[in-house]
Amino acid sequence: MIDDLNIREYLLGRLDGDPELVEQIDEQSLSNPQFSIIVDVVEDEIIEEYIEGSLNADDARAVEKHFLRPPERQLRLRNARLLRHQLATASQLQETAEQSDPTSRAAWIRVRKLPHLRTYAEFAAAAVLIVAIVLLVYQRRELGVAVERTNQQLEDERQKEIALDQQAHPRLQISAPPVAELHLFEVGLTRGNGQLPTVNIGHKSGALHIEVAIPSDANGQHSARNGKYQVQLNYLGQTMWSRDNIESLPVSGGTVVRVDLPVETLPAGVCQLVVTQPDKSTLSYSFIVSAKP
Repeated sequence: MIDDLNIREYLLGRLDGDPELVEQIDEQSLSNPQFSIIVDVVEDEIIEEYIEGSLNADDARAVEKHFLRPPERQLRLRNARLLRHQLATASQLQETAEQSDPTSRAAWIRVRKLPHLRTYAEFAAAAVLIVAIVLLVYQRRELGVAVERTNQQLEDERQKEIALDQQAHPRLQISAPPVAELHLFEVGLTRGNGQLPTVNIGHKSGALHIEVAIPSDANGQHSARNGKYQVQLNYLGQTMWSRDNIESLPVSGGTVVRVDLPVETLPAGVCQLVVTQPDKSTLSYSFIVSAKP
């Protein structure tokens, strides 16, 4: 039975010694909406305690080194701090107004006519979050269009090369190991009713071609970097494959990192692709490899 303490330890990265429990929590987060809500509640509690400074030293270090790795949690932390600051400011203004001269009727009327600052602060924080989400969705859509356009251009060029080779050598049979493809846009685990991207590896597949779309964000989230990347494939806490000095392809709205993984390095189940950017910051993408026939 998975309880709140197990979930808390999982979020703080302390269950590496129990991969079976980690896998159970991952599967429940993806398949059980009620369990996913519980995980979100525990996340909110950790963020609130971190902002209040009520965590002990070990928990605070675990939050900074592990819990805040996913960009979406960093965004939740910033929004929580912003809302807390707005509410504190509104409360101070309200207390100042109440402490004004109670004998002055005009002052009393002005205080009573002040708007509900707490409500306005909540609306302002919600508006900031909505604008950030809209911008992120727009940039992801633009990046997806750019990736599809680039892929189509590459495919057209490949077909032209094959046609030219066949014209020059009519008897030459051009063949290559079949390649499965996977496009990754979302960072981290999808929550609620969402699903992780799934790739089906057939018995004839020779490699898995992965394209990771890293969008540029004005707020610093998922910020694409120029330079060479490091890519690593993890499964149940173990590194199955890694490559250094991988060149990126700049596109409209971000950059694309491409890797080809040998089929024999892909275990069936939930895998994690960790992309280390030139500035040493990391992005983590999860996907599912179906059981090989």
